[in-house]
Amino acid sequence: MKNKLRTAGAVFAAAYLGFFMAGDLMAASSSKTRPYTQITSVVTKGPAVVAIVKGDTMRKFVVAYKKTGILGNSSTITAVMRVTYSVYPGALMTKDRTFTISNDWNGTGFMTYSLSNYEMLGEDGEGNGVKKIELSFLADGQWDSNYNANYVMTMDDFENAPAFVLKRCENLDIDIPSWNFITEQMRK
Repeated sequence: MKNKLRTAGAVFAAAYLGFFMAGDLMAASSSKTRPYTQITSVVTKGPAVVAIVKGDTMRKFVVAYKKTGILGNSSTITAVMRVTYSVYPGALMTKDRTFTISNDWNGTGFMTYSLSNYEMLGEDGEGNGVKKIELSFLADGQWDSNYNANYVMTMDDFENAPAFVLKRCENLDIDIPSWNFITEQMRK
């Protein structure tokens, strides 16, 4: 009888430990981001650079200005951006945004941090398709606006732009190899 109780107790203890250990393993594995592919497209118009970085669960933008532009010797630059986007099929809106951009640590120019749809579009930011981005830049009272025409980039430009594909990315923001690709495009 004692052996049966010991065996039953051991089975119960093993089942108890197995159940909670499996739960801990499942919790640990679910807290990690599942790998996905991150695609970076970069469009350059003169000194103006815009990158769109997309993954399964994110879409980020980077706005940059090349050091070779007429404002390249400034300490900081203000990017003035007009974004045209779709609210719903057939209805377009525009938003004007300004960002102060600082020197890129690689010495290629000036670059924003990764910008979300919300930072690009404000309260209309989630789920709306950007159609066109227009940029001009200001530093120390001097403008670079492509001779008052702005630097204009459409989504078609991004479809035909140089792209970098990072497989097995686990970062929910722009990963280092994608940043490196953006920097390489700024050097051109």
